[in-house]
Amino acid sequence: MAAAKPIFSKLLKGLIALPIDAGEDERLKPFHVCIHDLNCIEDNEEVENCIDTEEREFFCELLKEIASLAGLVNSDKFLCKREW
Repeated sequence: MAAAKPIFSKLLKGLIALPIDAGEDERLKPFHVCIHDLNCIEDNEEVENCIDTEEREFFCELLKEIASLAGLVNSDKFLCKREW
């Protein structure tokens, strides 16, 4: 989904910009923003195709992998906020 690419790019840039000793709350913030932005895609009537099942599964797995690499153990802290 082309509309999600800049959102994931923003997530990665946000994580890269964090200090090396960033706490869990700081590391969670970019994920919360990402979920919010993906929720906005789902709510946007101008976007032809909303997030379908295959994309939803891919996005969740991708977010879990990125969270793991960022040192976050529990991705449910942000995934529970998704509306797609």
